[in-house]
Amino acid sequence: PNQGFNYYRIKKISTNGLIKWSEIARAQILSSVPELSIFPNPIKNNVINLLIKGLNAGSYHSKIINISGQLVARLNFELLQNESHKTLIVNNILSPGNYCLILNNNKLFFTIE
Repeated sequence: PNQGFNYYRIKKISTNGLIKWSEIARAQILSSVPELSIFPNPIKNNVINLLIKGLNAGSYHSKIINISGQLVARLNFELLQNESHKTLIVNNILSPGNYCLILNNNKLFFTIE
């Protein structure tokens, strides 16, 4: 569905070939699905840039987990209304490899690998 109003109806075809349409139903989609991107990839100088779309303002808690499932870093930040970019500094030195970023604000849970 697209953001805003979406209109739906059902087409019913009976076994004898008779076609009947339902009444039109309207559904309002208030916001799109949140999107989160990390750049550059790989990160440089332990700086993580987040490109954010559709997340609500508030306090966010994040964890960086290595491929062994070990917690490597914890990062907390405030996201302001209409903010679309956030820079996070990782205090621990990250070795080259694959990591998972888990983002949580107690209402929304995001995982990026």
